[in-house]
Formats: sequence, C-alpha cells, structure tokens
Amino acid sequence: MKTLAFIPARGGSVRLPRKNIKEFCGQPIISYPIRYLKELGITPIVSTEDGEIAEVARKYGAEVDDRPAHLADDRTTTTEVLLDYIQRNWIEPEYCLMLHATAVFATPKLLNEAFELIKQGNGVFPMVQYGYPPQRSVHIDDGLVKIVDYEAYHHNTQDFEPRYHDVGQFYLLKTDALLKERVLFLSKSIPLIVKESESQDVDSPEDWKMAELKYEIMMGSEGKERK
Repeated sequence: MKTLAFIPARGGSVRLPRKNIKEFCGQPIISYPIRYLKELGITPIVSTEDGEIAEVARKYGAEVDDRPAHLADDRTTTTEVLLDYIQRNWIEPEYCLMLHATAVFATPKLLNEAFELIKQGNGVFPMVQYGYPPQRSVHIDDGLVKIVDYEAYHHNTQDFEPRYHDVGQFYLLKTDALLKERVLFLSKSIPLIVKESESQDVDSPEDWKMAELKYEIMMGSEGKERK
C-alpha cells in the first residue's frame, strides 16, 4: 500500500498568526500529525513557502516541498496544492492522506480506522455530529431574531435526523478518484464519525485553549508526559 501523506502548511494565517507552528501543549502543533504518521511508518510531505515552517517540519522528521508562490495565498485551496504536488512530481500512489497541520486529534488509531474504511469506497470523510439540531436554527435579520424554519422549530429535538459537519482534520482518498474528480469530498466517500470531544476548530485563541484541554483529557497521563 503506497500512501502519499501530505500536510499543507502555508505561512500566512489571518485569524491566528503563525498558527501552523504555534506551541500546542509544549511543542509546535505541526509536530503532532508528523509524529502520528511516523508512528505508522509514513514520512509526510509538508508543503510550505515559509522557511521557518520548513525548518520545524524537518526537525520532526518530515520532508518538505517548496510550494510555488502562486499557491500560497488566501484563495488557494488545499485540493489545488495537493494536485499540484502530484502533477509536479509525476507520482500516483494508491492513496493520498491529506492532513491539516493542526490535526492534533488525528491519532494513529483514528488513521488506522480510516485505512480500514477506505476499502469500502473512494475516500474517507471524518465528520462530527452537530451538538444541536441545525434544523432549528435562527438568524438575525435587521437586528431582530428570525426563525429559519417555523415548522421545524416547533418539533422536538429528538425528532430530527442527525446532521454532521466536516471535522477538518484529514481526508483519505484513493488517488485515481482524486485525479478524476479533483475534490476532497469524493463520490462514494465513507463516513468516519469522530467524537465531539476529540475534535476542535482552532481559529481563535479561545478555540486553541479548548483544543489543548480536549487533547490533554484525551491523552491523559501520556499527553502530560509529551509536554
């Protein structure tokens, strides 16, 4: 099984400056997905245009690809970066595993689950259930609260079908399907349900603190030893 493990990590981050190498529980956050992959026997490729990120990535055992400057702005998608790397290097591994640099919860155990699931489809899509039914959402219109769906709003919460959202940790893809469809959400994507306690967006200082708390709880004494 040949797998390309790819971590896009550009230097710019609007909401949390230097997020991809910011200290998380005592070490740069990008070191966590690198370590998880190394534990699985996979050497990841870190794609970056940033010299400091490249240095940190190499320190923890990753290889580094110098990302072209035109693919390092806010408008470039991770899909574009991944496809560019594959096409520039003329490679076609069986699988592409794309991890975010902040994927501290994408443990070897979870990644192994994904490798088992991909046998059933073209890709694995990690997701987490909404904590509250989005069918009962409200919004603000001209300063006033408006109900999106009045009929749904008056139903009991247990009546609604569960809804999920992207965890934002990783995507495991069959390369041939990726090259054909050119998206991370492939047809025949198999769901991998992740616990809410083991997922967290990290787009604000408050998010970051919450992620550290969740990580320490998840890892227990092992997490403390790794600080």
